[in-house]
Amino acid sequence: MGLLARVNAAGTNYYLATLSPSSGVVDLRKVVNGAASQLASKQIAAAASSDWPQLRLDVTGDHLQVFAGGQTVIDVKDPSLADGGVGLWAGAGSTACFGEVYVQTL
Repeated sequence: MGLLARVNAAGTNYYLATLSPSSGVVDLRKVVNGAASQLASKQIAAAASSDWPQLRLDVTGDHLQVFAGGQTVIDVKDPSLADGGVGLWAGAGSTACFGEVYVQTL
């Protein structure tokens, strides 16, 4: 499951924060013209299968923060993508359920 920020109209440029609950890996990637590059990755404790994972992505200016379970796990700066929309992400061939989705202007 993942969160998208600064998505351009064509859907080819964006930031993507993902969390794999079973492995406990949190990733932050930048996609430009469809090509992905990893900005940061962090191993956290894997969630129990009955737990709903919590993922949050804050983007202010060039500052990106990814939170998992309420804790900051990734904190980086990248000035590449200045604006765009937001979205939800599920990997190809996977199923994801999202609840309590909030979007706000900071």
